[in-house]
Amino acid sequence: MQPLPSTRIRRRNLSAPIATVLLLVAAVPLVVRGLELDRGSFLLSGAVGVRGLALIPAVIGFMFAVISKKKLLVLLTLLAVAAHVMWSMPAFDRPGPNMRAEGTEISVMSVNLLLTTTELDGLAGGIAAAQPDILVLVELTPTHVDELKSTLDALYPYHDAEPSQDVRGIGIWSKFPIEESTIEPLTSGSWPAVRAFIDLGRDEVQVIGVHPPPPGNARDRQVQDRELDVISRMPRDTPTIVMGDFNASAEHGVFRDFLADSGLRDAHA
Repeated sequence: MQPLPSTRIRRRNLSAPIATVLLLVAAVPLVVRGLELDRGSFLLSGAVGVRGLALIPAVIGFMFAVISKKKLLVLLTLLAVAAHVMWSMPAFDRPGPNMRAEGTEISVMSVNLLLTTTELDGLAGGIAAAQPDILVLVELTPTHVDELKSTLDALYPYHDAEPSQDVRGIGIWSKFPIEESTIEPLTSGSWPAVRAFIDLGRDEVQVIGVHPPPPGNARDRQVQDRELDVISRMPRDTPTIVMGDFNASAEHGVFRDFLADSGLRDAHA
């Protein structure tokens, strides 16, 4: 009987393909951010809103590239890691002494309650613990107002609110007297915004609470652009705080344009 010929089993090294796929995943936000492609697509807009998270596939891809021993792949994934680290660094910056303004120091908080939220005990406890001087709530419904009434009444003697059964509800609460306030859409098709002038004693502050629609389609993107443009051109004879749910972040072109046009500073930068 003749012996069977020996067979060799070749194990395929999947490190390089895995590293390549992860590199492509990590590269998408970088390309979208660099070319500002987020302005034209809701999906691409979401791609640049994952600063920090996109670093994960870049790091894992680099590890697989090292295992694969493909020099070019190692270099490309390392560059992706470096790019994401540089992109994420501003999120960890702390304001320096030269960024501290003179005047009355106040704390502010804004919360999107989400239309369908019914359990607000945690939020009520968070507000009571933080006790911000000024509070803006968006997607505010009559049910939300009832649920939070005891907490808000105990902390804030001044407020102006227009709750709604849909996402258009908004309100502002303050420990300081509200001298003047309006709640109305700032442009055609936009959701109501609140604009209040608040007396801090020695100083006065203008607070603009906003909630433009998310850029889910071309019309809503135009509404978002117009609303932020209106705010950027508002007179600011007094110190101004713009807060709320912008449905955008510093990674999005529309928000960067808003900061550049208005001269306002991102509190998270």
